[in-house]
Amino acid sequence: SPTSPTTTTPPSATLPPSKLGDALQTLAIAEDAVGRARLQQDDAIVDGFVEPFATFGVQIQLAIKARQTVREARLHLDSWKQALKAAENAGKPDKVSASTQAVEEAEDKLVAVTEECISLMKAVLESAGPVLALSKLVKAQAEYHKQAAEALSKAADAITKTASSAEAGERASRA
Repeated sequence: SPTSPTTTTPPSATLPPSKLGDALQTLAIAEDAVGRARLQQDDAIVDGFVEPFATFGVQIQLAIKARQTVREARLHLDSWKQALKAAENAGKPDKVSASTQAVEEAEDKLVAVTEECISLMKAVLESAGPVLALSKLVKAQAEYHKQAAEALSKAADAITKTASSAEAGERASRA
């Protein structure tokens, strides 16, 4: 009937295997292995490098914010020192006393935020996490390249043998 599917054998199924087909299949298998190795590398990089570096990025941002806080505290101290100097020059003892107290408080705050900033910066610089993450990145890349080289080397050897066999067959058919 016109609506029922017909089963026909594709023309390629009736042909004998070809050297080119064998070589292409060998290459396809190798490329599949390379692709799988690449996916493994990508997963290893995300887990071992990207995620730890995101955490490290947070530490860096905290240190940067701390530096900004130190800068602001320094500007605040400088402004109080200017106010104290102006009060002294104007001969206003009540303002001198208030400004002196404000300068002392600003100095204490500057010392505290500077110590906090130094602590955060040390944490960034002394952390083993980034070095470990870099190590994992390089290991993942090395493993990928090793697996890719092995797969492609095996494919190259197999395809070279297939090519030699094809050449020998071609010479034999001409003789």
